[in-house]
Amino acid sequence: RICSSVGLTNRSSAMGRGYRVGAVPIHVRAEEGDYAEAVLLPGDPLRAKYIAETYLDDIKQTNSERGMLGFRGTWEGKDVSVQSTGMGCPSAAIVIEELIMLGCKRLLRVGTCGGLQPHHKLGDMVVALTAVPQDRTVDTYIHEPHCPTADWELVHGAVHAAKEIGQEIHVGPIVSSDVFYNPDGEQYQRWSDRGILAVEMEAAVLFTL
Repeated sequence: RICSSVGLTNRSSAMGRGYRVGAVPIHVRAEEGDYAEAVLLPGDPLRAKYIAETYLDDIKQTNSERGMLGFRGTWEGKDVSVQSTGMGCPSAAIVIEELIMLGCKRLLRVGTCGGLQPHHKLGDMVVALTAVPQDRTVDTYIHEPHCPTADWELVHGAVHAAKEIGQEIHVGPIVSSDVFYNPDGEQYQRWSDRGILAVEMEAAVLFTL
C-alpha cells in the first residue's frame, strides 16, 4: 500500500531502507490528463453529476471511487471538469491534493453556504475573497497565523461574469467551519458582526493549497 500524503511505503523492509516513491492519487482514480486544468468543486457528488449533465457537453465520468463522482466535458468549447470533494476541509484537502497531482491548475469551489448578513436572501450568490479557517486542517499545513485568500484572477473573472448576466453577488470574507451542528449558536452572530458574509466548510483549505 502506498501512502500518498508522504510518499512512503508502509512495508517494514522498505521503511528500513528509507525508500521514497512519488505521490499518486488513490481516491481520485484517474491518470494525468483525464481532468481538465479547470475544475469545479462541489461537495455533493450528486451536485457534481447535476452540474455535468446540465451545463457541460460531451461529458464522461472520470471518477467514482468512494462515491466521489467526477466528470469531464466542455462548456462553450472549453474543457471543464467537475469533482465532488465531500464535506469539510479534511475530505476536500485529499481531493484537492490529488487533483493537483493530476495536473489541475484552476480549482473553483461551488456549493451552498449559510448567509450571515441580514440583507441576504435565499439563493444569493457569494464570491469569497478570503476564508477564516475555523478548522484545524489548515493548521496542519500552516503553523502560524494565516489568512487563506482566493486567487485574484478567479475572483475578478467570477465578479465580471456575474455582472455580465445581471447576477446579484456579494463579495467579501467567509468562514470555513469544521462543524455543521455548531454547539455555540451565538458564534454566527459574532461572525456576522465582524462583516463575514457566509459560513461553509471547505474554502479555507482550498485557498491554502
